[in-house]
Formats: sequence, structure tokens, C-alpha cells
Amino acid sequence: MKLINYIFLIVCILVSFAANAQNTEIIDITPLGFSGNFQYVAYGKDNGIIAIADNNCIYTSKDTCKTWNVQKAPIDSICGLIMAEDQKTGFIYNLYQIYKTVDGGKTWLEHKPNGIPQVIDKRRVEYRNFFVKNIDTLFFIVTNRVNGMRIYMSIDSGDNWTEVAKDMDGNSYFSGIANMCFVTSNHGFAFGTAGFYAETKDGGLTWEKHVISHLTYFYDGVKCSDGTMIQVYDGSVPEVEGIKWAYFPNGGSYKMCTVSPKIIMLDLDGVRITQDMGSTWTLTVLATICNDMIFLSEKIGILVGRDLTSYVTIDGGETWTKYVHEGGEGFNSIYCKNSEECFITGKKGRVFATNDGGRTWNMQDVSNGALYEIEFPTNDVGYIVGPQVLLKTIDGGNTWSNNKIKMMMAKYIDFITEDVGYMGYSNSMPTIQKTTNGGGKWNYVFDDVYDEYKLFGDYYPFSFRNENEGAVCAHNVLLLTFDGGVSWSVACEMPEQTYLQNVLAIGENGWLMFSRNITTSCNYDKFYFCDNELNCSLIFSGEYSSSSGELQKINDTTYRFTYDTLDYISTDEGLTWNPVYTGLKGSKYLVDAHHGYSIYGGQIYKATFGIEELQVSVTKCADRSYELLPQFNGETIPVAIYLKDIEGNLTTIENNVEITNETSITIDIPDDIVSGMYSIYIESQNNQYMSVETEMIEITKKTPVNVIKENANYRIVGQTIYAFSKDIRLYTITGIEIPLQNGMVELQSGVYMLVNGKETQKVIIK
Repeated sequence: MKLINYIFLIVCILVSFAANAQNTEIIDITPLGFSGNFQYVAYGKDNGIIAIADNNCIYTSKDTCKTWNVQKAPIDSICGLIMAEDQKTGFIYNLYQIYKTVDGGKTWLEHKPNGIPQVIDKRRVEYRNFFVKNIDTLFFIVTNRVNGMRIYMSIDSGDNWTEVAKDMDGNSYFSGIANMCFVTSNHGFAFGTAGFYAETKDGGLTWEKHVISHLTYFYDGVKCSDGTMIQVYDGSVPEVEGIKWAYFPNGGSYKMCTVSPKIIMLDLDGVRITQDMGSTWTLTVLATICNDMIFLSEKIGILVGRDLTSYVTIDGGETWTKYVHEGGEGFNSIYCKNSEECFITGKKGRVFATNDGGRTWNMQDVSNGALYEIEFPTNDVGYIVGPQVLLKTIDGGNTWSNNKIKMMMAKYIDFITEDVGYMGYSNSMPTIQKTTNGGGKWNYVFDDVYDEYKLFGDYYPFSFRNENEGAVCAHNVLLLTFDGGVSWSVACEMPEQTYLQNVLAIGENGWLMFSRNITTSCNYDKFYFCDNELNCSLIFSGEYSSSSGELQKINDTTYRFTYDTLDYISTDEGLTWNPVYTGLKGSKYLVDAHHGYSIYGGQIYKATFGIEELQVSVTKCADRSYELLPQFNGETIPVAIYLKDIEGNLTTIENNVEITNETSITIDIPDDIVSGMYSIYIESQNNQYMSVETEMIEITKKTPVNVIKENANYRIVGQTIYAFSKDIRLYTITGIEIPLQNGMVELQSGVYMLVNGKETQKVIIK
């Protein structure tokens, strides 16, 4: 086996970062409320279901979670959502602010809790939890992180507050009050998250604290029909009159509600129901972890949780229907045809598409399982692969046909033409298949050599430069085929503890490879360019990064690989590689050498990078005539010059005109441009400079533009010049004197002779 010849090339990352970061622009183009996790749920009269997510958005639904309207919340990091019995009065809050609604969640206004100090013992007070006894009586749990939890009580719907308990938690920073429940109007309990509970027998005016083991944890609880309550705990508890303990030791988060005659509990596993006051429970397992629960009646209930997922029951919790809002369940892969048209595959069978550069997105449910790689061999024909499914479009992505395939875990595709392509791998025995009729029929293309080196669980992708020649990574060797997968051979072997994880054909010149070196002290990511003789040069080596290893062909001459937020780009088919700071993380797709998209953490990002900065100053020469002074690195560049109105509409002034560094040019505003405020927008035509927009200028109606001066040229378009002088005489070029009336004359375009004493000057009006 042939060992790789190593040629180490040193690349300075820090210099690249400093040189390029200032010219990188990254914007989040995720639609409002498109991704996140539901945390709290309530019901507001006239507004329907209200849910709060960790993206600081408020969601409302009037069709029981099928669709949601989204608005930005007035505060960040919301800690809770409370709605009172009237379903109109409610609160949201974070550590330091409270907002109140009186119209069922339609509007929210900041609420100042009179009686709760902002500072106690020189420490800022934090709001920790909120409980509603009835429409009038509320309880607020606060702390200053020094001397324990305090309970404040309001009897006027939250306008005025009185402290009714303090030092409730033994100075534990992480402690809080998980649940408050009144079994009668006077008798109630408050349960700490660790090691204590408190009891009131006067409706909450006073509280007696009981300390238990610090290893005891309390969660939610509810009032039972027999006048007692069920309280969930983990640890050890004493016997307490009025409390039935429900022991669940899995350390999860629990929410409970009473739906007579049932008590329903939500935890990490799903929904539990008891009909015998907690003696026995039945469990319905859910596919998504849910965080909160409400029941609107004995039959209709709502759960909300991770990935903007909600569950609805109409039979009292026996069965649940799942709904997911927009892109909540996550993204897998991204592909862009150009800077405006991109596609994203989802983890639950959805395809998201934009045709306006990310300003708007549409969504299609096309499969029941995860979707992985997507590519378009032509503008109209595209493919998406997933477990046991291959999706195909012949109309540019507007519609997708669903074709069953045998591969359980097919993740990668590589189409050479719209008809010829490869697909892999299975989760039982890593395989690769080939189609020659556009995915209609697939045949296995591997031999004993391939089977020997492709180990179980080895799902690394492959790359084909044409219908017959391809490569695939297999542990520490590279396998090549020259007959479309009928036979494979070992092309090169890497040292032990080196794992080849990705390969990409660089035209007909060679191969780009990504490897991960695993040692006892540190893991390293390495990228190689190998010619057709498999002589390989090390392009880059760096410590392990989870955002490394993507390889992409941008066009026939341009390729890239990614290391964290750096992308190395070659515009000469792999001969030279230049580091560019894109700032993009996660799964990326570069449209060209200066523009790209990425999906990361459920968000969608768009970047412009590696482009020189262009600066332009503007000076008014005359009405409807302006002088532009460009400054940039270089000598000349082709640009298009537009006039941009306040609504963003562009009117072309000059198209594909060359400008020179620090050399001014003059532009004239066309007659059909109405008066108003505009900016001048200049766009580079060679894609190497960032577009620039000047400050706003006011364009007015035509007016006389100047007074004639000696030895000067005057340039006008569709305008006139007024000359004024008592001493001069003015002639046409043929010698005919032009009379001055009161020392003034109106001149049209032409050439004139200006006589001042004994001197004669030529005046040119263009």
C-alpha cells in the first residue's frame, strides 16, 4: 500500500482572521419564532392558547395548536407565565421585571409591584416564582441571594404586596419554591425545591417552615377531590396531615393538574394518569420532552415542549396528537442554487425553501422521517435522501415525489448528472448504490475490497468526479474506483490513529481529503490536497473542532473546506488555498467565494465575507449633478451606480462603468427622477468589493446652476446657465454678440466667447 508523501504547509490563521474579519457581515435570517423550545402554556380569553418559548417570543393559537401567531415578548429570559381564573388577567416575568395583561394576553404592559423592594440588605431582589390562589390573591417568591426566599402576598390582583414570610430556604442559592397549593381557603402548603416545605393555616398571611433532608426534592402537586393534595417528591418525607406523597425518583420536572376524576402528571417520560388518588399510574410515552401543561376541560388538554412541539388531547389524556410549529424540530443540511434560492432539510421530514435570499421561507411536509443530503444536478432536477426514502423534484423544488428505497440509513448522495448518481449508507452493512435512470432503480456497487475496509458504522461520505471515477474514506485508507463501483482498490493508507472522514473530487486534478488524528493528548483536524498520483500536501492542521470537515465544490474552479469559522477557498482547482473568515458555524453552504449560508442551533444565518471595502464620498456640484470620490484597495473596478429612494427602489444611473481609486466622477440625475430624498448605491460588478450606500441627498427641481466665471467649463444636462456681469461682453462662436439685459443672459448648451477688457476666454456649456 502506498504511503502518503507529506509536505507541510504552514498557514497563519490569526493573520487571516484579522485581515478578513472586518469585512465579514453575518445576519440572522431566521423568521420570527421559527425555532426554539416552548416553556410555558396558559389560556387567554378571546386570544386562545398562549405559549412562551425560550426565543423570547409569545405564541398564540386559536385552533388548538395547529397554527400559531408569533410576536416578540416585551422582556428577555421569561421565567414564568401565569393566568388567573378570569382568563384575562395574567403575568410574565423575569428576574427583575413583571409585565401584566388584562386582555387575555393580547397586550402586555410593565407592572411595578408596589410593596416589593428592589433592594434588600444592599442586594438586588430577584423574582423567582409566581402563584395564583384566586383572581385577587397572588403570591410572589423573591430572593436577594443572601438571606433566603421571601414570600409576598397581594389581595388586589398584584397591585400591592405585603411580605408574609422570609428566610424560607436556608440560604441555598439554587433553592426555590416549586409548588404552592391550598386544600381549603385557609390551609395551604409551599414546597421548596430542596429540603423544606412551609404550611399556612390563615390563607397565606403567615407561614411555618419545616426543614427536611437536603436530599429531598419537591416538584409539582395538586388538590384532590377529597380535600387533600398529592405532592411529588424524591427523597424522604414525614407524614403530614392533608398531604399524599407521590414518589418519583428519576429527577425530572413534573407538572400536575386535576381533571376530575383523574389526576394527570407530566414528566420527562410522558403523561401519567391516576384515577385512585396516586396509588397507581398509567404512562403514555411521548416522543418529545414537554415542559408545561393545561387542561381547558375534562377532555381537552395541551402540552408544550422542546422544538416548538405541542400535543393536544380531546379524550382526557388517553391519546395525544402532535403538532410542530415551523422549523421547530430542527435542520440537517442546506443547499443553495444561488444567493437567493436555498433549501434546508429537516430532522422530521420537512423541506424549507427561500427564493428571496432568506427574507421569507416556505415549508413542505414531504416525509415522515429525517432528511439528510440535498443537491440539484440541474436547476430543475434535485434529490433529497433519508432513511428508506429518496425525494425527487423536476420543477426546481416546488414539488417532491417520494420514492421508497431499501437503505435503512441512507445519508449521502452524489449525482453526476440528473440521471446518474450514487447513494449510501445502510446501518446493517455499509453499502453504496448507483442509479442511471434518475433514481428509478438502484444497484449495489461494491466488491470484497470495499466490504473489507468499510467497517460497520462507518458512514463517511463519498465523491465522484464522473460516472466511473470515485473515492470513499474507510477508516485510515482511501478507496478508489474507476469503473463505477464494480471494483475498488486501496489508493493510500494513513498512519494508525488517523481517520479519513471526508473526500471531494477536485475536478480532474485530484482529491481533497479531511482526516482526524486521535492521540492520547490531543485530537487534530488535517486537510490534504492529493494529485492523481496520490502525492499529498498538508494544507492545514489544527486542533479538533466540531465545526470542521465540510468539503464543497462551489463551481468548476472554486472549492472550499471548513475549519470552525474559517473556510479555506481555492479558485484555481485546488492549486492554492486562501483562508477566509466567514464567521459561519454549523452546516454551511457557500454560494460563491464571498457569500454563504449556514444552519446552527436551529437558526439560519447569511454571510458576506472576504470582500474588500469600498468607500465613496458624495459632493453636490449643482442641482441634479453630483461628484463621487471612490476610495478602495486597487486601481480600477467595474461598478453599477443606482439611485435608491426611501422605499429601497433602485434606478440605474450608470451600468458597468469603471471607477478609479481616488479619482472623482460626476453623475447627473435623469429628468424623470422626481424631487425627494435619495441615496446613491454603488455595486461592484466583479464580486470583490462590498456594495456601498451614501448618505441621503435631496434632489430638487431644475434651477439655474451657476454664474459664469472666466476660464471655466460648465457642464449641464437639460439645464441652463445664467451669466451675470457688468463688464463682460459675450459672443457666439461665430462672432455674433449676445446682448446682456441688465447684465444677465440665459445660455443654452454651446460654445461662447467671453470678452473681459482685453482678454478673451472660451466658455463651453455641455
